Amino acid sequence: MKRQEHSVCCRLLSFIEFDKFDKYNVISPTLKLESAARQTWDVLVVGAGPAGALAARQLAGDGLQVLLVDRKSFPRSKVCGGCVNACAMSILRQVGLEVAILRLGGIPTTGFSLWQGFRHVTLPVSGGVAISRRSFDAALVEAAISAGAQFLDGTHAQWDRHERGLHKAVLMNSVRRELAQARVVVVAGGLGNEFLKKSRSFRVRVHSGTRIGIGATMANADGLFREGNIHMAVARHGYAGIVQVEDGSLNIAAAVDRSFIKSSGNAEAAVASILQNAGLPADRILPSEDDRDPTAHSSRQWRGTTGLTCQTSPVARDGVFLLGDAAGYVEPFTGEGIAWALASAVAVTPLVSAAVKEWNPKLARQWVDLHHRTIRRRQRLCRAVAGTLRYPFLIGSILKLLSWRPSLASGVIRRLNAEISLP
Repeated sequence: MKRQEHSVCCRLLSFIEFDKFDKYNVISPTLKLESAARQTWDVLVVGAGPAGALAARQLAGDGLQVLLVDRKSFPRSKVCGGCVNACAMSILRQVGLEVAILRLGGIPTTGFSLWQGFRHVTLPVSGGVAISRRSFDAALVEAAISAGAQFLDGTHAQWDRHERGLHKAVLMNSVRRELAQARVVVVAGGLGNEFLKKSRSFRVRVHSGTRIGIGATMANADGLFREGNIHMAVARHGYAGIVQVEDGSLNIAAAVDRSFIKSSGNAEAAVASILQNAGLPADRILPSEDDRDPTAHSSRQWRGTTGLTCQTSPVARDGVFLLGDAAGYVEPFTGEGIAWALASAVAVTPLVSAAVKEWNPKLARQWVDLHHRTIRRRQRLCRAVAGTLRYPFLIGSILKLLSWRPSLASGVIRRLNAEISLP
């Protein structure tokens, strides 16, 4: 669908959520920290990324008292490729949020260009949008608030204890520290989440040799990249994705060997090397300070993550449910991580609602099984593709083959973007 068609559709359906939403507005907390501590919540949702915000929205829509907290102040930037793929958009469509997200100005994706060794091939990719996480996540938080969830940002949360059927959690901001309680906790704090640090019931395993994620925002110098096309550069020590998002800037996200960043001197030098070795003009994408346009939208602040491929077990226990990256993650490509997060948020809702009424250990086992069927099976495919990207000579052979017959890649693209069957 072209951008003009998206705009017409959005105008016709302007009555839905976010009718007055401005993606550049600061989202204010809906209550004070001391007020949150005086109430017993049905559900405490830790982490306001796609998984946590959508889960809070769905649970509040079920009539539950939901408190959504995040340690960052919103809206905020995030290390991510900026792609919401066709699978993620199908989930947003199912819950009635697709058009609301399109109204933010996301750019419909039309192609995926794979670069390696100064060769590249462009494959058709449709159904997704390129949008900054700053706008996307803020929109989902607004949706949760509109559904009745209470929101606290700039608030660090840490599990304290489980007592008489209630989970106690310490909530801390820059000036106060309070103890809140909830019947059920949904943990969606992303990679490296420390909410359950005091609990011995959950174990996080980071796979050996996993790459770390780094990202930044840069100006689209001289219109170097056209709208709707995702570029991925592959080299020996990692790969980097580039896409233009709704404000005209370039979102750059990379998965890089930790040792390569160290040997390169810093994150930017490592990404520049990957781009250059793949055949992309690193000096134009990452210009020096002297060459930059001071009026252009650009951020030199590179952000990083912990190891990208990790797994937490179990994903549910004693009234605690793990969602999104907090439950497990592998290196993504074109928005798969966001799709997994949204899918887990929708899938877990009926189980959390049942747990609020009465906890039953069967609910934990059901989430373990459901998470395996809906999320982990899809992650295995991404992990297989990620393994392939570690062998540039193999990617070179694949590029030669695809340049002759691009349709050979359609099966993999279709599986990566296929709708996830939700309960």
